[in-house]
Amino acid sequence: CLLGTDYSCKFYRDFSMSIDDVFKLFGEVSFQASILEEQLGNICMLNERVLNQKKYQSSDTKSIVDKFSKMTTGQLLNQIKKALGGTHDDHVDTIFKPALECRNELIHNFFIEYREIRTDNSKIPLAIDELNRIKSVIDPAANFATTVCQTLLVRFIGSTRGK
Repeated sequence: CLLGTDYSCKFYRDFSMSIDDVFKLFGEVSFQASILEEQLGNICMLNERVLNQKKYQSSDTKSIVDKFSKMTTGQLLNQIKKALGGTHDDHVDTIFKPALECRNELIHNFFIEYREIRTDNSKIPLAIDELNRIKSVIDPAANFATTVCQTLLVRFIGSTRGK
């Protein structure tokens, strides 16, 4: 592939990549990761509001947010399983857990592992490939979390009508 005419090979496309492409893609993936986090928090908060309507008033939103923002990834995943009533445990383990692990990898390790991109252009394609891998895990999880959140919101609105 290095000298051939297969223009889809990495070697050929690497010449047009720059560090700006890495930063742009990192931003896009980080944005999706933040959507995932927000929607997972929303799932937990909506469930909390539905289960504990009498316990919380509308002014207690901050206490609910604080409760979930202090959770570890494992605690959050358990709360999501609880919120979904066991109907989507397989999704929590196969979609949300790997996505949160990728999110943590992205935020805490990506630029440590790929710090050489600033001085070695040959590392840029590797960094982009890794970001694309992370994106391929986070995107479906963020989309599924959004769908679940919308479903719970409809359930929450339905449970508060007439009260």
